Amino acid sequence: MVAPFGVARWRDWSVDVRVVTVDARAIAAAERICRVEMAAVAAAIDRFDPESELSRLTGRGGRAEDVSAAVSPMLAACVRAALAAAAETDGLVDPTVGSDLRRAGYTVDVDEIDADAPYPEARPQRRSWQDIRLTESGDGNANGSAATLGLPADVVLDFGATAKALAADRTARRAARQLDTGVLVSLGGDVSAAGPEPVGGWRIRLQDGPAEPAWTVTLRGAGGIATSSLLHRVWTRAGRRAG
Repeated sequence: MVAPFGVARWRDWSVDVRVVTVDARAIAAAERICRVEMAAVAAAIDRFDPESELSRLTGRGGRAEDVSAAVSPMLAACVRAALAAAAETDGLVDPTVGSDLRRAGYTVDVDEIDADAPYPEARPQRRSWQDIRLTESGDGNANGSAATLGLPADVVLDFGATAKALAADRTARRAARQLDTGVLVSLGGDVSAAGPEPVGGWRIRLQDGPAEPAWTVTLRGAGGIATSSLLHRVWTRAGRRAG
């Protein structure tokens, strides 16, 4: 995009991050909001960080006993979004795939996976998203409700399918509200827009890779687009492709 848009780009969570504002003067503040939101989400659910709320609650590899504990509004919001996605996709998007991802070598940041490590053949048993219990009191608002999370023993949660979209939604809404301008946020291809749109809407270029076909879609008003590709965020382990 060109002026008068404001554009900020950087890399975090092993993905490309882009924030765009209709008013270029708001871009620095919008970038700060995005970084704060991403840090808050990571502090709640980063399964690679032993100090994250999720790691302290369940352990990095799951616990031998069932878990039932009060959780922060942010962790509750992440679980709520993941369960909603699971229900809407009839379980195709399942936040309990953490154990399978660990088996495939995804125990560290994707950029740090050891490609030469062995690939275990034994498939551990795991529960489904329907075994997760999130009990909330209040209005269900991520900033004000009390919540208790119940997990079966040894469940390893992974929010990779929904956390980027949630962070993009939260950033776009918060930045648009505070800065009174249209905002577009893309976190590794999970795109969210809020506030007044530019003339003609948000025009978004979609392309898997430099040599792949490209096309442009138009996002009107507030909303989002989720994209995915088999060319990105993949890795090999013992000669086998994963991701």
